[in-house]
Amino acid sequence: MRKMICSAAMAMVMWLCSASYAVTVESVWKYTTDQPGEGWNLPGFEENKNCPWKSGKGGFGKVGTPGGRVSTLWNTPDIWMRTTYVPPKGVDLKKLSLDVCHDEDFEVYINGVLAAKDTKHIGAFKLFAISPKARAAIKPGENVIAVHCHQTVGGQFIAVGLTTKSRGTPVQRRVF
Repeated sequence: MRKMICSAAMAMVMWLCSASYAVTVESVWKYTTDQPGEGWNLPGFEENKNCPWKSGKGGFGKVGTPGGRVSTLWNTPDIWMRTTYVPPKGVDLKKLSLDVCHDEDFEVYINGVLAAKDTKHIGAFKLFAISPKARAAIKPGENVIAVHCHQTVGGQFIAVGLTTKSRGTPVQRRVF
């Protein structure tokens, strides 16, 4: 009986987690630590041989950074990341926010439009409102989520997700 209750509870947590996230913190991203050039944050950007892009699971940084669960090592001053997002049917785009843990400065773009940015570092995930212009840029079908993070000293970490959770709601978190 106890095992059955635990299994049911775990299934509920997994459902809540998957239902609240549009892009999860554990998503696979394309990334580079070389300056990618103009338009890197736009749909249709083409990678070139002078700036190689790799693929990695979200949660980029140095192991041991407070608040960070590193899936992909990042230990240079800058990282540029790209992934895609397709709004599920019925999702209320007005309720989407960015769920970000960062050490140090970051910018997030949606289809090339600045959605949010912050400086310094935080040791835990924080919800950031999506700018009205970036929210208006979200369209049916594939959207590009692009992130730049800059690091100067100490630990470093960046993880970004899209969620429908609000500030007053506890966030069930999976790390990109």
